[in-house]
Amino acid sequence: MLAYCGLCFCMNIVILGSTGVIGKALVKQYQKENCIEASRKAVSPNIELDLSDFESILCFLKKLEHHKIDILFLNAATTRKEETKDHMEYSFMVNAFSMYYIAKHFTIYHKECRIVFTSSIRILHAKQKIQSKTISSAYRNTKLLAHLLLAHLQEEDPFAQIGFFHPGIVASKLSLSLHHRWVQFLIRHFGNSLEHVVEGALLAAEATKVKGNWVCPKGVFGLKGKPVLKKVNRSMVLDQKVKQYVIEKEKELEKKYGISCVRL
Repeated sequence: MLAYCGLCFCMNIVILGSTGVIGKALVKQYQKENCIEASRKAVSPNIELDLSDFESILCFLKKLEHHKIDILFLNAATTRKEETKDHMEYSFMVNAFSMYYIAKHFTIYHKECRIVFTSSIRILHAKQKIQSKTISSAYRNTKLLAHLLLAHLQEEDPFAQIGFFHPGIVASKLSLSLHHRWVQFLIRHFGNSLEHVVEGALLAAEATKVKGNWVCPKGVFGLKGKPVLKKVNRSMVLDQKVKQYVIEKEKELEKKYGISCVRL
């Protein structure tokens, strides 16, 4: 898993959501490093990972447990709403629960690793709901829950290194699926550049010890432009009912698969 380049070791970078527009841009950025892509259809030396399947998440974590990881990019997301085999709404499992569980594992077993979560401007208008009526609301609500759960981990663990960044409006398949055709046209032609998106991700990786902040575009309405570090413009307190639901689901799944981990 570890790579050796010349007289020095390469960084080990793990990227979730590596097959999307942002993920591919990050892979390209780190092409000179040892970049490990985690996806459902991974080919060696990359790792197979289905974020809707808790058993797959455990296998992924096990494979990396004894390796030094420098940066973990939590860049995966979905808009699907059906129920997973572990009896959770698909969007919640992939966008929120898996992000939290993987990040928590890394804060325990990879303490020096910097974790970067791809957030969204949609969290500014989201609600703390486990289940949502529409695809659009499910996406923004679960992205908010992921942001809150990760912020809670960062608050509770003084050694946790978690950075948050909003890439702006990018012409990704997922982003386009959430908008009408005329908005899709605008996104394709006037969306944020991948150069600024990657710059934002790198800035977030450098600001993982700065709590209560995120990286987002400085320009038009926070949708595009050069990235900058700023305060999140909304209350970011994790609802106790949501926290309890996550704890109960975590216990349930760990009991089912015969493993244990530190709680929230």
